[in-house]
Amino acid sequence: MQAKTAIKFNDTKMNTSMAGTKKNTKVSPNKTQLVDPENSGDLFVGDEDKIFVSNYICDFGNMVVGSSKKRTFRMTNCGKNSLSFSFDTRLLQQIGISIDPPKPPKQFVPSSSMQFTVAFTTRKNIKHGRIRHIVPIHLSYGPSYTIEFVANLTIPELSMSTDNVEFNKVCVGTRKIMKVRFENNKEVPLDWSYYFKADVAGVSAKEGEKFSVSPTTGYLLPGQKQSVDVIFTPTHEKVVSQKLQFKCKENNKLFGLNVKGYGINYSLDIIENSIEMGPVLPYDKSSIKIVELKNPMSFPIEVYSADFDKQHIDEEDILKRYELLNNEKGDVIYEQLRKAGQEFWPTIKEADDRRKNLEQMNQRVKEIDQRLTNDFNVAEPEEGKEPEALSEEKQEEKSNLEKEKSDIEQKLVEHEVEKNMTKKVIPQVKKRDRLNLVIFGPEKCGKSTIAYFLSEEHQRGIVNLSDLLSWCEKNNTPSYEEAAKYLAERDEECKAQEELEKKKKKKKPDEEEFDPQVYKHLPKEMLMKLILERTSDEDCNAGVVFDNLLGEHWSDEKTIIEAI
Repeated sequence: MQAKTAIKFNDTKMNTSMAGTKKNTKVSPNKTQLVDPENSGDLFVGDEDKIFVSNYICDFGNMVVGSSKKRTFRMTNCGKNSLSFSFDTRLLQQIGISIDPPKPPKQFVPSSSMQFTVAFTTRKNIKHGRIRHIVPIHLSYGPSYTIEFVANLTIPELSMSTDNVEFNKVCVGTRKIMKVRFENNKEVPLDWSYYFKADVAGVSAKEGEKFSVSPTTGYLLPGQKQSVDVIFTPTHEKVVSQKLQFKCKENNKLFGLNVKGYGINYSLDIIENSIEMGPVLPYDKSSIKIVELKNPMSFPIEVYSADFDKQHIDEEDILKRYELLNNEKGDVIYEQLRKAGQEFWPTIKEADDRRKNLEQMNQRVKEIDQRLTNDFNVAEPEEGKEPEALSEEKQEEKSNLEKEKSDIEQKLVEHEVEKNMTKKVIPQVKKRDRLNLVIFGPEKCGKSTIAYFLSEEHQRGIVNLSDLLSWCEKNNTPSYEEAAKYLAERDEECKAQEELEKKKKKKKPDEEEFDPQVYKHLPKEMLMKLILERTSDEDCNAGVVFDNLLGEHWSDEKTIIEAI
């Protein structure tokens, strides 16, 4: 079956050619209708004289309910005559599809092409599953074509390896960790987060802290799995149960994980609560009484006397001096659980030894200063006489003290440098031999992971562009002062513009909408100065890996790439 005019679609899938109309169907002339989704073989057409030559498929793939997606296709006039056609915008609006440009040219000349952008917006209350909408395109004085818009509608959901986690008995002052596997069985990415609200199901804030989750957020691609730690830290001896809740982005449903644990205290049974020694002579060590102790726990315990055990007293003093436990934040530290008879934690013991050594060195410096001030003073000479010199013995003793003080101060400086040294110095590489990389891509696709790998593998420095200004502020670079002054001036302009916007009664149709974010953008020249100062640091000696191209101080990725 031939036609005088023809049209070709690119960037769409072509289905089998077809001709004819649905039987026993009454349709008003020149009226377009929607295909019945339940019957894939039926078409509604405008009138019986129309011939459908081909069906093209525009597949939007997997879509989250309530979201929108765009596709593009190109139409080409392959015939020898000019043609005209139009889209039924009313029908397209009913199914949530918009086409840009909405109106094709009146005359579509031969061999000409035109690109169209299709946006499909789904409703939140629509049913899940695969849907399709077939829209006919009628050519004037020619055959008709159909475009089939296809999509799979779904929502992200979190699947867990279990719905219940039983911790059993856990001693107060310790914690127990159990792993739960999270999995994304849907066709779209999953962005999950831990959701805790203190007043849910009568759970108090203190009880909620007994159960924790690590990590508290995650991003899973379709079919991906992740192990999550569920932690139980009891503070009292009682049974605690709770329902941990997790949220998924673009899904209002809360996913629950039931957890239960039993906090118990370490206990010791003493068979006799009191002992009567009887008459004892002064200084007599032969009076002995045996006390029977019983371990009611299901595991070995270590027993000591809080009054007479010197090792226990020393260890308690070490913990009191430990810096991480006695700061203003009141941090909690986690160490491997000591088994019965095991030695004190070596890392804490070493830290305490270093602390005592520093205190001794500082005390020694003070003692030396005091001796140099008091013990080596020379009496003021009488008028007309020269001051008496120190004896050789005193002079040698003074020199030795000054040398000892110098050595101790040098050790103190080295210790302070070692304590504050957090970054490693990369060997200098000539600029012509450096390789700088810019990593960009969709959100949460692994850009930072790749940047970290390249940094470790090739010793390149990672420049997180979203923290560019804060890094320059921390290091007090010259360009930061210029940028801070510029942003302050722009902030004043923004406030003035906001006041004008509030006074305006009605906006003009051609007037641009006020956007406060624009006033935070820096000029490209200023961004170049900031990047130059950041990449001049020692961690960039072998090259740079630029990560996180989006930031509040420039409009888009293109701007910052041009500045780089």
